[in-house]
Amino acid sequence: MEQASILPPIAPPPLTNGRPPAEDLYGRWLFMVYGTPVPQGSMKATVHRQTGRVVMFPSNNVMLKAWRNTIAREAAVRKPAWLREPWDGPVWTSYTYVFERSRNDYLADGISLRSGARRYPDVAPDKDKLDRAVNDALTGIAFTNDGRIVAGPSEKRYGAPGEPAHVEIEIALLR
Repeated sequence: MEQASILPPIAPPPLTNGRPPAEDLYGRWLFMVYGTPVPQGSMKATVHRQTGRVVMFPSNNVMLKAWRNTIAREAAVRKPAWLREPWDGPVWTSYTYVFERSRNDYLADGISLRSGARRYPDVAPDKDKLDRAVNDALTGIAFTNDGRIVAGPSEKRYGAPGEPAHVEIEIALLR
């Protein structure tokens, strides 16, 4: 008889309000990175001059590198003292991307939204591509590999008038 048929299946731990249960929590880390979030996703191809091989790189390479470096620098500065090395276990993450509204979304007073202004940022960039950029920026600082991320929500929203664009990052290191 196979071992799998003898052992009962193990249920994943329940999430409490979308967060991991306290008994699974090793540590929690929250910080914000200011700047307009940049997605990672679309690739561009070019032929290498010396080798003649096709080389792939992100289509927004310059902006993406700058954004990932900004996240990595802020994460390194805000890294908790108890986290000596990148976590090599399960990780739960939560990202909230805050975008500034266009001036055209407001009435003349600069506070009231005009009729027809979008309520949600349901336009590009894609949320999963934003996640990918943040995950890659945090790899080697917060966790050893972004494959360690097991769960976590992310959302896009518009900021309040005067609120600068940023991403709110919450990382829970699990046992």
